[in-house]
Amino acid sequence: MFLKNRSLKQKIVIQLFLGSVVLISLFSYVSFSLLKDLMYQNVDSDLESKKEEILKLSEDKDLLEDIKIFNNDKYRIIVLKDGQVVYKNIKNDPVLDKNINALVKNLENEEIKNVKIEKNVYRLIYVKLPDYQVLIAKNVNRIISVIEKYDDILITLYIVTILLLNGFIYYTVDKNLKNIDRLSEDIENVSVVDLTPIDSNKYSEEFKKIIQTFNNLLNTVKELYQKQKDFIVVLSHEIKTPLTTIITDIDITLRKDREKEEYIKTLKNIHEISLYILSIFQILNKLYKTKELFYPDIKQVNVDKVVKEVLSIFSQKIKEKNLKVELDLDKNLTIQTDEVMFKEILQNIISNAVNFNKQNGTIKIKAYEENSTVKLTVSDTGVGIEEDKLEKIFDEFYKSENSEGLGLGLSIVKLYSNILGIKINIKSVVNQGTTVELTIA
Repeated sequence: MFLKNRSLKQKIVIQLFLGSVVLISLFSYVSFSLLKDLMYQNVDSDLESKKEEILKLSEDKDLLEDIKIFNNDKYRIIVLKDGQVVYKNIKNDPVLDKNINALVKNLENEEIKNVKIEKNVYRLIYVKLPDYQVLIAKNVNRIISVIEKYDDILITLYIVTILLLNGFIYYTVDKNLKNIDRLSEDIENVSVVDLTPIDSNKYSEEFKKIIQTFNNLLNTVKELYQKQKDFIVVLSHEIKTPLTTIITDIDITLRKDREKEEYIKTLKNIHEISLYILSIFQILNKLYKTKELFYPDIKQVNVDKVVKEVLSIFSQKIKEKNLKVELDLDKNLTIQTDEVMFKEILQNIISNAVNFNKQNGTIKIKAYEENSTVKLTVSDTGVGIEEDKLEKIFDEFYKSENSEGLGLGLSIVKLYSNILGIKINIKSVVNQGTTVELTIA
């Protein structure tokens, strides 16, 4: 809720600032704790050492005599018995001596701790023996003073660091967001009318990859937009021509009364043209529906039967161009595939072999088994395809200079082949012909 209605810049600055504060606070706490531990390390070690020595001395019966070895020790050592002080080493500490009885009542056995008495702070340990109680203490005012000074310095550095860091974060975020704002403006200026790529040279390195990705996307959009324009032009032409023929036939027929046979002839012509227009939309529908969802109906298909059925579709065109068709097919050769899709693949390939063949040319169709696969080749003696255009022939709406139609035939071939797992290989020589090889697993 705190960040909900704030600008992007404010959100980034606040989040980075809060994250930095947490990290710096954690660092300060850890470093302060380490300093305290280091400052007390020697004192605690001495306290433990003296405690062990006293425990060993307590094993003898005469502790009060043996403990005199600590008379000149820099630590204050006091021995009590039944609440009364029975031994103190020479080191004098009036404040500690005055409060010893009250102090001992609140101490836990063998626990090192800091105790403040009046203005002094003592680091001490209390050892409870069967007959005596021993207090070992060290005035740590100097250590406390050093720690407090370090704490003051740390707080000052903490505040200065936070302020400097906040300024640095704001400057860095502001600088980078200016690039984002500029990039946003450049993107907003891109339109269908102007698809000019964004100049990445005016941006820093971290933005260049984003701009490159956007420009690649822009180029893809340009290509798709151009294809769409080309498609609309071709589609308009493909539909306009037959519709013009229909309108002309109807106009001529309606100019005067005619015999029944003439009306029937006109209607048949209109029917054929209408079927052609319908076939255009069926191709488009088939192409895009297949891309969305299609489950092939796999079954055993006779290759010889399908090839001959497809050839019969083009029998009139083959006759008109006086083409020679040579078949090398095994009548019993079968494959596991979707018959409708396989027939569509062959129909488009043979259609090209017929349409782009030369007058009095030849079409050779061969099918055979090889290494657990079936190879089917369709060769023609037509105009051929230039090498630099071979990669484009499967693109939607791609058409050669001499072709008619929408340029969707081979894109359907590629789509159906991918679905059925059929590999396609095309070899072509300009003015000599083209061979299409299908490998069916």
